[in-house]
Amino acid sequence: MLRVFYETAPSTLGTISSMFLMGMAKSIKGKTDADLAQIVDALDAGLFFVMEKAGAKQGSEATKKMKSVHGRAAYYAEKSIGVLDGGSVAGRLVFESLARWAKE
Repeated sequence: MLRVFYETAPSTLGTISSMFLMGMAKSIKGKTDADLAQIVDALDAGLFFVMEKAGAKQGSEATKKMKSVHGRAAYYAEKSIGVLDGGSVAGRLVFESLARWAKE
């Protein structure tokens, strides 16, 4: 399922979301039920996986230094350097919302 999602949403947000879901899936593999604490742990695992695999430790601002390789921004290749990646910003907003929900 994750491969289908990754291939049908070939943007930065699709890539980030796929990595996030893979990280979550690894943390709850084999479980059929999860309480709130386990869900929070899975969310953390997903976020850590994204940060580890995508080099996202500096947040979406770091994308200004990168050449786009996914989505429509990849059409601009070198011209994308210096421009904030929209998919990374959308991903940040999604993950911030999930974090707020998990803390409530």
